[in-house]
Amino acid sequence: MNQFKLFASGLSPDADEDTLSKHIERVDKSIRVKGISIIRDHQTFRSKGFATLEFGNQEECKICGNLVGEKALRTLNYTEVLGNELNLCPYRPGGVRDKTASNLFIKNLSGDTKSVDLYQLFAPFGRIFSAKVKYNPNGTCKGYGYVQYETKEEADKALETMNGKTYKNTKIAVEHFLASGARVASFMKYNNLFVKNIPKTFTQKELMTLFEPHGEIISAVVIKESPDAPSNRGFGFVCFKKGEDAKSAEEKLKDLIIEGQNLFVCRALPKEERRKQLREERLKAFKDCNLYVKELPEDITDEKLKAAFEEFGKVVSARVMLERRQNLETGETEMKSRGFGFVCFNDKQAANAALIAASSQPVLGRMLYVAIAEKKEDRLARIIATFQIPFSGPRSGGMFPMYGMPHYPLPGPFPQPRARRPRNVFYLFIE
Repeated sequence: MNQFKLFASGLSPDADEDTLSKHIERVDKSIRVKGISIIRDHQTFRSKGFATLEFGNQEECKICGNLVGEKALRTLNYTEVLGNELNLCPYRPGGVRDKTASNLFIKNLSGDTKSVDLYQLFAPFGRIFSAKVKYNPNGTCKGYGYVQYETKEEADKALETMNGKTYKNTKIAVEHFLASGARVASFMKYNNLFVKNIPKTFTQKELMTLFEPHGEIISAVVIKESPDAPSNRGFGFVCFKKGEDAKSAEEKLKDLIIEGQNLFVCRALPKEERRKQLREERLKAFKDCNLYVKELPEDITDEKLKAAFEEFGKVVSARVMLERRQNLETGETEMKSRGFGFVCFNDKQAANAALIAASSQPVLGRMLYVAIAEKKEDRLARIIATFQIPFSGPRSGGMFPMYGMPHYPLPGPFPQPRARRPRNVFYLFIE
């Protein structure tokens, strides 16, 4: 008999096994959980926001004709735990979970859309494996979400019916979810262009006239502060019917000079990709000027962090990383510091001065951990390289080298890789 497991996501870092157990008992006392396991970081032991819930053998755990795991999935899903929305789905091995054929991507959702709304909207088309929207730090919807069905046929039916439908006064778009590698390939076929450095007096008609010689245009728009504003914000978008026309227009107009400015034309990027691109550009521009600061107090703000480091040089930006937490006394959700943040200086000399000073004197009334900020992949590569200590291996005659003898290093701070020891080998120990 198989164990029934649920996979939980969206948990607050403060939620532990006892918190989840009490939450389940508070929602429905008839649900009995065999085991709860929070998935934690193996170095910091901090929760990653995920957990597994085990309900034992389903054939032995029936309550009022319903299996316990299935009942828990219906009852506990989308309830709030310490201010965070609990997302549950049946636990599946990684190889199965990574399949995307039955997964849908929904965009143009209104800001007040919740995961339970998305579930109820797409439930008529089949059995939903999981449904969730992405939230901003303030709790509003980012405008998109995901719905995964049990089968591809159910996903295709939902896509055909719901694509282009109006929900909460917004026309939503539904498409099959693409993995990151597939999205990169699809971006090569684009027909929407982003145009910058256009004159502030440019109208939509003038923008369309500029691009019309290069192909049939579906739409052209200049962005204004408000519909009645007399001038635009200096950029806009042009959408061609054919992708090859868009590429041709990009090549021919990207260096055009209009009223003393070089016209900037490129593929229109999705908001998330544009943010990632800007972040990469900032990291490159301020390399070795950005500091990672840890052990910050809970009541720290961006302004306090910036003021504390301004004595070492000009601070370009200071940001404290926040998370939503529920106040156990008042029950209200508050934004609290996660204990770390970033301080970016104008030049490398100021960053080095702050790095040296913070290692020897208190800042903000406490000793902080300060280091040069690194990209996650660079940090992991450095850590892995640290553990890769060369191992000499056995001699040709089968004898292992004795530590301390010439050409063989003494044991380092990390354990040597294990090797199978040959039988009947004698070791000589010299005092």
